[in-house]
Amino acid sequence: MPQRGFTLVELLIAIAILALLSVAASTLLGSSLENQQQIEQRAERLRELGTALVIMRRDLEQMAPRIGRDLHGDSHESMLLSYRDSEVERLQFTRLGRRQLPGSFVGSSLERVRYTLSEEKLQRHSAPVADPVAQTPWRTQTLLEGVRELRLRYYDGREWFDQWPPLSRASADAPVATLPRALSVELELEGWESVSLQVLVGGGS
Repeated sequence: MPQRGFTLVELLIAIAILALLSVAASTLLGSSLENQQQIEQRAERLRELGTALVIMRRDLEQMAPRIGRDLHGDSHESMLLSYRDSEVERLQFTRLGRRQLPGSFVGSSLERVRYTLSEEKLQRHSAPVADPVAQTPWRTQTLLEGVRELRLRYYDGREWFDQWPPLSRASADAPVATLPRALSVELELEGWESVSLQVLVGGGS
């Protein structure tokens, strides 16, 4: 009995089905690769955020109860300086526990730390002395990008304030020799909801 082959119509139908399957497989593969890339980017973003929060927590927990001096040698108005209305600088204080690298000059364990927010970059600036002068080198580290807002609040044991020292305690005659007991950090990030962190201040009363 003679074998019957495929007709032209059947071949065209088979080719069309294979083409559709190829398009579907290609689309699925492209979508999977795109999802994988987004997952990796989000994981990297989470890692950067976690590192930034760890560094901020470490700094705040090791805050020193010490009134610093400005470039002219005059005492600051408080142990902790906050700049609520500043477009760049947001926080400045003295920190304990500066690491001494092997073979380096043994100096003070204190360092001056500043936090700034500019062009959506949260940056940490540190000087290797408690009272920097004009010639003191500052080390700048970008902790996080895409930061739209940085909000800070200060707790004295009874209530929260939007700046430190509170206006009710600020004095032109004598510096405020106290630190807040806790500090709240809220970051508004690009493409994310806000992230908050509350830390007990190391030198707080």
